[in-house]
Amino acid sequence: MPKLRTLLPALAVLALSATVSCSTGTAPIPQNPGGSPPPCNPGTQVQLSNPRSGSQGNPSSLGRVQVVANATSNVLGASWNLILLDYAGNSVAGGTLTPSASPGSFKPFANNFYLDSTVGSLFPNDVYKVYLNQSTSSCQPPLIGSFSVG
Repeated sequence: MPKLRTLLPALAVLALSATVSCSTGTAPIPQNPGGSPPPCNPGTQVQLSNPRSGSQGNPSSLGRVQVVANATSNVLGASWNLILLDYAGNSVAGGTLTPSASPGSFKPFANNFYLDSTVGSLFPNDVYKVYLNQSTSSCQPPLIGSFSVG
């Protein structure tokens, strides 16, 4: 019986440390937790084109953000725009995506159709995540990339 008496405090300490580390650790946050709207589905692949995802030192006065869709025509129509969100929670709603007058040189797909969304001034020295938003729906916009402003 003395072994059990010395073992119980050690087990209690282990159980407490496991509880503390589980409660203070970071767990993956689901993209679409239960009870939230379904994800927006553009029906094709879409990526950032200009600025490129992961790029740094972009000007705060971009004026537009360009995406490229895996398509030969404007499959998104007039109900899509971009939402830019920085790490402080500030958001910038971009204008409706329209076919680009100056297609980019980034060609990730077999078919590349370029669309622009106008944006206002961005905060300098900030990082923005870019989400593809279907403005006529309450769906959850997917993250399509991020970039930083110098």
